[in-house]
Amino acid sequence: MEDLKSHLASKGTDYERLLAGQKATHGELFKRVTLSLGDGPEADLQSEAFVVRARQGSTPAIIQKQFDAARYNIISSTGTNPPTLQGIWSGTWTPPWSSGFTHDGNVEVAVSHLLSANTPELMMAYLDYHERMMPWYRVNAQRLFGTRGIHVPAHSSSHGYNIHYDQTWTLTLWSGGAGWTSGILYDYFLYTGDKDLLKDRIYPFMKESAWFYEDFLIKGEDGKYLFSPSYSPENNPGNSPSQLVVNATMDVMIAKELLRNCIEAGKVVGETSAQLQKWENMLERMPEYQINADGELAEWLPEHFEENHSHRHVSQLYSLFERIDPDFKDNPKLTEAALQTVEARMEHRRRSGGGEMVFGLAQLGMVTANTGQAGLTGEIIDLMSRYYWAPSLATYHNSGNLFNMDMSGGFPAVILRSLAYSEMGMVKLLPALSPDWKSGSVEGMALRGQIVIDRLSWTPTGLEVVLTSAIDQNITMLLPAMQSFESSQKRRVSIEKGTSVGLKVQLKAGDSQTISVVY
Repeated sequence: MEDLKSHLASKGTDYERLLAGQKATHGELFKRVTLSLGDGPEADLQSEAFVVRARQGSTPAIIQKQFDAARYNIISSTGTNPPTLQGIWSGTWTPPWSSGFTHDGNVEVAVSHLLSANTPELMMAYLDYHERMMPWYRVNAQRLFGTRGIHVPAHSSSHGYNIHYDQTWTLTLWSGGAGWTSGILYDYFLYTGDKDLLKDRIYPFMKESAWFYEDFLIKGEDGKYLFSPSYSPENNPGNSPSQLVVNATMDVMIAKELLRNCIEAGKVVGETSAQLQKWENMLERMPEYQINADGELAEWLPEHFEENHSHRHVSQLYSLFERIDPDFKDNPKLTEAALQTVEARMEHRRRSGGGEMVFGLAQLGMVTANTGQAGLTGEIIDLMSRYYWAPSLATYHNSGNLFNMDMSGGFPAVILRSLAYSEMGMVKLLPALSPDWKSGSVEGMALRGQIVIDRLSWTPTGLEVVLTSAIDQNITMLLPAMQSFESSQKRRVSIEKGTSVGLKVQLKAGDSQTISVVY
């Protein structure tokens, strides 16, 4: 404490000097991405009046200002650690949830826009924190489950022991934390292409996460794996009071994603063929996802479990939060079932003015944006814009109350996903543009594959995009519509065969490519 006091005293108390230092650091991060949806009188309101006006109905100008506020909240809350539940603020010695880290969705949503907002260095706080906790994570795996590898608890703080026992929640037995963390860390590599970081820090974490499943999974009578114990965070089936089950859909999704990512990453870093083959064999033994009698993606694989839609989490949609899982790309019926689940959850949230736990609403928005549902995405952004803002432009956990930073990460994440979706070798522009955003632009947005959108602007009649890639590569660009196009480097752009709205684009390292499209 004395060292901290001495350090703070050495910084002085001159406001202008302290402000100048903050502008130099936070200002540069903040300006990496700029969203413009048009001016409006609401943007000039004092913050308390602004929040009252937003409650009456959101507008593009309101959303633009909230996008900026949310991003700045997260920038301010990220440093040695990623954002806690209350960021760096609380106002009380006993904040809700002890203001720690909750890894079944809260922290993950808080950091969910940092890569697409072109601030990858802020993700180092997330990696650093989990690396510091690994000794405790190893103890968790060994003592709770008898496995090798690591187990990330649902809650952590200054240590990583899984000791948050509770009379209500069975979070102690949730097994998906390390896999989810691994997926976020691997996405850092997909955005940045940093092979050294992948090899030295990210892949070792992923590998230990996979070792856990090598020891944890049990073969059933049909030869498929059983996840037992299994848990869909904080929810229980509609016809059972027990939260603890066998084969919760989310647990299967996390394990499959982790194994696929480990195989991809392992090939990059030189993993042994024996280890890669073991993970391939494990993927073949994963149970199949289920569609229930109502055409929805089931939250629990056993058919006798009924859905519980009046719930804040949407764990069974995990495979659509970030990249669209191959199982869903290859099976449109699964995607349609997932969207039926979204609609069922939205019916409950519409009745309750958005509902409690806004990070579940943000995750619904990520799913609808990634899958190209413009109307639903616009509705979700509108709900988040209207009901979850404090007078200071901090954010709430529930509609109108309970200070929490999650949505400050999730709100810009949904907006950015609605403007561009990317995978390695593929970019989809304006996949879920809100119907109310007739014209606008975004500058500085990052994409997977080491690509930056220098500028994307749109009107009702077309769009223009300027891309810069850090490496030579060919990509497929998918558009909302296209009658004609022009390019600043015509020989490097052509219509993708078999499509009416796709372009094949050759990008050269460091060269900007401008493409204009008429609808």
